[in-house]
Amino acid sequence: MRFCNIGCCINNEQVTDCSMFTLERYLEKLELYREAGLTHIELSHLMALSAEDAVQLRNACRDIGLSIWSIHSENFNDTGGMSHGGPYASGNLEQYFNDQIHCAATAQAASAKIFVCHLPNYTRQPRFDFERNLKIMEHLADITRQHGLILAIENCLTGDLDHMIQIVDALNRTDVGINFDSGHCFCFQDRDLAARIRQIGKRLVSLHLHDNFGENDDHLPPGIGLIDWDSAVGALLDTPYDGPLMMELTGLPVKSRRPVPCLRNYPYEKELYLGTACLKRFFDKNVKRKGKSYECPE
Repeated sequence: MRFCNIGCCINNEQVTDCSMFTLERYLEKLELYREAGLTHIELSHLMALSAEDAVQLRNACRDIGLSIWSIHSENFNDTGGMSHGGPYASGNLEQYFNDQIHCAATAQAASAKIFVCHLPNYTRQPRFDFERNLKIMEHLADITRQHGLILAIENCLTGDLDHMIQIVDALNRTDVGINFDSGHCFCFQDRDLAARIRQIGKRLVSLHLHDNFGENDDHLPPGIGLIDWDSAVGALLDTPYDGPLMMELTGLPVKSRRPVPCLRNYPYEKELYLGTACLKRFFDKNVKRKGKSYECPE
């Protein structure tokens, strides 16, 4: 990793539904991320954006020194989060792929590099139906390739990281890899994040970095939780991954489910600054420990 670039998904605490993530809602928050010292952002909801909107957003980011690194495809689960409804509970993959085409076209217009996805129907279908999930990801990878994107499959639930690795290895494509979600891993899979990061190794193409106490998917900023960020960042430096340290902080719908009441109303701006400072601290510490050097952020 040559650079200590840090990024985050854009949140707007006025937004409680994905259909409200319009161009205007994104634009009004850009300055906050640059002021916090970030260099990259992720667009988490694209269904309300057109390709023309994406170009405007890309240009606005470039004007203030931000790059759009990744997008998170919409309607990734049949329930939960800010996905609009549950259209995939009955296995309606046609609608799923139509939505992914929209997300991919919008991501391409925004000049994003990474297309993050969850497996659809994941809570209603057999979780480790390898042939079914391989077929879905192969089709999605064809869509993302047509739009010049790298597909990043994200770990979500207990035991699924090994399943994701098997899918990526079976596809054996240079444009498909893993999006490692630290909070999901720590809460649902394994508290030894460093070991899991090294297991992913060369498959790692993007990150969702956030913290929790091992009991709930709180999406806290790195440093407010029990994750060992020293060892996790050290492991990242041992992989070929050369992208930004992307945080995945959250807005009110997820924050309201945090079991610790005072953390439900924790100011988002503070979360952004604290998470950025934590990642920079452990990046610098591990670079020094390993005797490496790195350049100033891009």
